[in-house]
Amino acid sequence: MAWLRTQAPERVDDIGKLSRALLDHEDNLAEGEVPPDSWVKVASRIARGVIHGAFGKDKLRRALDDALAEFRACTLPHEAKEQGVALQEAAE
Repeated sequence: MAWLRTQAPERVDDIGKLSRALLDHEDNLAEGEVPPDSWVKVASRIARGVIHGAFGKDKLRRALDDALAEFRACTLPHEAKEQGVALQEAAE
């Protein structure tokens, strides 16, 4: 999830908005709550409305799909492993 978190400051598109929504969510976690550590967990939190943005669940979910496609296109398998991303999970 490190890649997605780094997109917030440099992007003004929907992926940047998603990244900022994720960071806002993480800044407001309850004590003992852990940040999402996979694409699937981010998708689940969006679906449940736990991660939300000013532009709604559907647009956040599309931005997540776009972000995952971009991540796959620009990240080599060994880089994904170094970032703690299971390739199987990234494929979902």
